[in-house]
Amino acid sequence: MIKPGTKVSILDENAQGVVLKVNSDNITVEIDGFEYDYPHEKIVFSEDINLTGDTLIKDYKKETNHTSNHEKKEVSYDKKMKGQVMRLDLHFHEIHATDGYNNFDKMNIQLDYFKKQFEIAIEKRFKKVTAIHGKGEGILKKEVRNILQEYDKIIFHDAPYSQGGATEIILL
Repeated sequence: MIKPGTKVSILDENAQGVVLKVNSDNITVEIDGFEYDYPHEKIVFSEDINLTGDTLIKDYKKETNHTSNHEKKEVSYDKKMKGQVMRLDLHFHEIHATDGYNNFDKMNIQLDYFKKQFEIAIEKRFKKVTAIHGKGEGILKKEVRNILQEYDKIIFHDAPYSQGGATEIILL
C-alpha cells in the first residue's frame, strides 16, 4: 500500500521521490523539493539502491555462462540495504551513455545489464527487485521474463501500479 512517506519511483521517467498524499485520482510526490501529481499506475515502490560487483551466485541459476563487455551504468552498494528492494530501470538511456545502436543491440545491452544487476541482487540478498522495462511493445518484458525462467527460488509478476511497465521479482 502506497502511503505518505513511502519512497517511490516514476515509471517511464528517471525520477524518485517521497509520497506526500494519496487520493483516488492521483498521488502527489515530492521530487527534489517540488510537488508533482501522478496517476497511480505511474508509481512503483522504490528504495534508492544501486549496486556494483561481479560475483555471481551459481546456486540460484539453473545454468548460464553469459558475459558482456558493454559499457554499463556505474552503481554503488550500501551494506545497510541488505534485504531491501532493488530498482532496475532498463530504459536504454538510463544504462548506456551513447546511442547509435540498432534495436537488437540496444535490447542485448539492456538484457546484459539486467542479468548482471539481478545476479548482484541475489548475491547481496535483496528481498525484491523491481525491473522497470516500460510498456512499449512488450519485447523487453518478454525477454526479461524468459531470463527469469532460468532461476529457481524466485516469484515474479507485474509490479503493482505499473500496468505492465515493470516486473516485480521476489527472491525466496
